[in-house]
Amino acid sequence: MDGATKGVTRRQAAVGGVAVVLGTSAAAWALTSAQAAPAATAVRALADCAGAATLGLGVVPMLDTGRHREELTQRAGSPLAAAAGFWLVAELCRLVVGAAAAAAVPVTRVGMTTTAEFATATSAGRSGVFSVTAAGLVLVIALVAPKTPATGVGAVGVTALGLVARTIGGHMSANAFGGIAIAIHILAAAAGGGALVALVLTVDH
Repeated sequence: MDGATKGVTRRQAAVGGVAVVLGTSAAAWALTSAQAAPAATAVRALADCAGAATLGLGVVPMLDTGRHREELTQRAGSPLAAAAGFWLVAELCRLVVGAAAAAAVPVTRVGMTTTAEFATATSAGRSGVFSVTAAGLVLVIALVAPKTPATGVGAVGVTALGLVARTIGGHMSANAFGGIAIAIHILAAAAGGGALVALVLTVDH
């Protein structure tokens, strides 16, 4: 398989992944009888999938040893930056959509003041800010920090915190054991699914 074919395959995989997210988001919205806004459902799905991909790209070098780990770390650098950047944008959009829902106004009419109030005065907003911060930190790590296994471990830790922030800060925070169980479930699912995506993006054979 030549380089061009590999590139097309990865591009098709990425497009297919986005299509699956949008399709499942539409199905989920339909099944809930429109209880959740389509925009909120789609943005949440995209943010979660981007976060999972970011986690997987940090985890995948740990699945190998020696020179292969170093090679995977190097090859995961650019995809990690792209995934973290997409995650950051999705989390910012999710914050704005959440502010619009809380204020009962269309997304196109929500302003900076409303968004800032939502981000600072509500539990959902504060946990959203934490996720945005985590995504931003991982993006900086991917762009600036040396591409070493140790850096990858740091990116994984920050990503994990960003993924579980909403669970810890949401309604499950009232039940410590329930919150921990949900957080473990989220991280396990994200690590498994994200690692598969990372393998597609970094391994040729």
